[in-house]
Amino acid sequence: MDLLHLNQLAQGVRSLEESITLIERDILSGRNAIQYLAVMVDQASAEDADMEIAIANAGLPLGFSVPLKPSKRRVADVADEEVASAFRYLLELFRIADKRRRIQCGAPNCGHWWHQDLSDPQILRAVEDMFASIRQRQH
Repeated sequence: MDLLHLNQLAQGVRSLEESITLIERDILSGRNAIQYLAVMVDQASAEDADMEIAIANAGLPLGFSVPLKPSKRRVADVADEEVASAFRYLLELFRIADKRRRIQCGAPNCGHWWHQDLSDPQILRAVEDMFASIRQRQH
């Protein structure tokens, strides 16, 4: 899962269940996704108060905890059977923090691609073209 996929998930453009199925089939991909999400949560400035809301929104039990504080960019090793739950939690934490950032940024007038409506075909095409251009320059 790449950054575009994760941001589309956060905006509700992609299916969460489809992504969970992918993670359950490929734990390494899931681990990579939660590492991406941990960085995204940090960049979106998640707050401690967001954590309980994220747990509830993700449908996880109240005692659930992922070894992540919003100020850290690292997720400690999560057991294979916890990867999908960690993914759900971090995605919800990102959704909460990113929504706040989108309001502060003034989306859709914000210049960040991830604060744009990623369900809009024109915006999506522009973002995909940007990523293709970056990949071409890297080769």
